[in-house]
Amino acid sequence: VTVSVLYWRSVVVASKRKTLALACPCPVAMSLDVFAMVQQLTAECARCGKKAINLCSCPCRQVFYCDVRCQQEHWPLHRASCTKARKGRQPQSFCSYCGVASVSLKSCMCEAALYCSFDCQRKHYGVHGRTCSAAVPRFRKRRKKPTTTLDGAVDDAGASNGKGDGGGRGEGGENADENAVETATVEVQTEVSCEALLTSIKAALAPPGGVESESPGSFGSPRHG
Repeated sequence: VTVSVLYWRSVVVASKRKTLALACPCPVAMSLDVFAMVQQLTAECARCGKKAINLCSCPCRQVFYCDVRCQQEHWPLHRASCTKARKGRQPQSFCSYCGVASVSLKSCMCEAALYCSFDCQRKHYGVHGRTCSAAVPRFRKRRKKPTTTLDGAVDDAGASNGKGDGGGRGEGGENADENAVETATVEVQTEVSCEALLTSIKAALAPPGGVESESPGSFGSPRHG
């Protein structure tokens, strides 16, 4: 009778363990053993504090969870103190963002961070991108790239201010009229200065005594008299 009772208990424990393993595909495999069955009477879920029968225990036997979601959400906090994780796994075997353990993690180009999906990598890049050895040199090189100025950029900037060639009554139109007046004034002054220069040259070349020079056609011709 004693042997049959012990056998029946072992069958029940094995059945519960198998059912729990199929229902809880957790990052770190959880187990339901005799130790967990004894402590489950007073244990609480480490994530939500819920008391339930047949709580799943982490292999380190330090924490219990009521379902897979609670374990996944609590894993980033429990990972640092989990003795099984420190002893049996390397930190690189966990996703750098959500902490999920997997054998098919993809590495960043710097090989310093691993991710279980592209979504986790995108969300974690705000933190990892500051120290990523593959991203920092490219960012610095992009910042050192010289800037170029396109032709007509100044004209486009002036036109974008809403002060076009229409000569409106706004500030742009008034500035354009003032610039046109200043340009015309400079041209008139230039013409006047050229005429004054020619007059001074002619006065310097004129013969003394006010005698006009002979025309080129009569130069050297005999005078009759």
